[in-house]
Amino acid sequence: GFGAEERRSHELCTLFCHLYPNTTLKNSLSLQHLRIVGWNTALTFPLSLAGGSLWRRCDFLDAMSTLGSLIIEDVFEVQEVDPDGKKFQKVSRFHCKSDYFEFEMWLDVNVDIYPLMTHDKFNLGLAYTLSLDGTLDEGYYDQSKQATLADKYEYVMYGKLYKYQEDTTSGQLRVEVYISFGGLLMLLKGDPSHLEGLKLDSRVYLLMRKV
Repeated sequence: GFGAEERRSHELCTLFCHLYPNTTLKNSLSLQHLRIVGWNTALTFPLSLAGGSLWRRCDFLDAMSTLGSLIIEDVFEVQEVDPDGKKFQKVSRFHCKSDYFEFEMWLDVNVDIYPLMTHDKFNLGLAYTLSLDGTLDEGYYDQSKQATLADKYEYVMYGKLYKYQEDTTSGQLRVEVYISFGGLLMLLKGDPSHLEGLKLDSRVYLLMRKV
């Protein structure tokens, strides 16, 4: 049977599904991570291992607040590094595919700051603001030291969505989204229903955290 802590965690899961009916909760067989899978988001966070594998209420509620601030989030795996050859010493282009929404992505990353290798997995989120309550910000660094969405991630970039186009070369309708982060480029390809929250000419934060 479940202990009191585990029962409480399951009650929180039930509450979450009631508040967000378009989401589901999934945990791994090893009970080391909890997955929150929504319409445009798929979050992963670790579970407490103290006294056995227990779901942590603080992480659960933290993930609930994160879910509301993001346009998109999914777990990506690096398929290739610099598929067209190395162009710059401190920048690599990564070809990645996502676990849940079948996104395909090509992303330039400053590997001098944030190194990645083939088969590395990471959470990647896109947001219009770093404010946890969804309030739009001015796009500059906030020195107030208040908690922001960036606190939950390891690598953050800020850029502009400059191109949004349809692609039917695969035989089915896909959308291609192009974002420039000060010259570091991102191409995200996926089902239109998962990318309709992204608008042309909008300013977007990219946030990454290794899984």
